[in-house]
Amino acid sequence: MEDRNVVVGETVALQCKALGSPPPRITWLKGEEPLRPSDRHYFTPGNQLLVIGSTTLEDAGRYTCVMSNTLGTERAHCQLNVYQRFEDCAPFSSPSTVTVGIIVIAVVTSIVVTSLVWVCIIYQTRKKSEECSVNT
Repeated sequence: MEDRNVVVGETVALQCKALGSPPPRITWLKGEEPLRPSDRHYFTPGNQLLVIGSTTLEDAGRYTCVMSNTLGTERAHCQLNVYQRFEDCAPFSSPSTVTVGIIVIAVVTSIVVTSLVWVCIIYQTRKKSEECSVNT
């Protein structure tokens, strides 16, 4: 079984491929708890496919497919990751706000650097001027 990534509200299908003689009985676990059919959890005949409709953040977790027959039991695992839609998340700054912020920072930085350069030039000029007046 492969790990899956889905967005909240999407439908996801987890597949458990099991062959054997006698045919294996398949059950599904989320974490360590057995999954039962519900209004959002569906099983195909034979339970080889688990379909989760309208996923929620609570659906995220480790899913286990337990395959058993008279010869033994095997398990297959997958991780289901459920992510929130971008627009559902806390609002971020719009690109125009970010751009304006970057421009403001650049302008302020330029002014500070330019001011420091002028302070250095004035300091050097006064220092030379004082040296010249002391020597004469």
